[in-house]
Amino acid sequence: MKAKSIIQFVCSSLMFLAGTVAGHAAQFGDFTYESSGSSVTITGYTGPGGHVVIPDTMDGLPVTSIGYAAFRGAT
Repeated sequence: MKAKSIIQFVCSSLMFLAGTVAGHAAQFGDFTYESSGSSVTITGYTGPGGHVVIPDTMDGLPVTSIGYAAFRGAT
């Protein structure tokens, strides 16, 4: 295998693993979240602001954390 091919393989493998570890971003109402498969972390908020209620569950999984800066810019 040529050096360039090896580097491309390693880079694409790392990108795949990073996406797998980070989870899949999804939307639930006004919230963006990532799921580990057994729990949910809120990663963003797209709603109008004001009084916000954090749901106990999203898509059947418990909300266990709120990510850093998930509500940044929200009023």
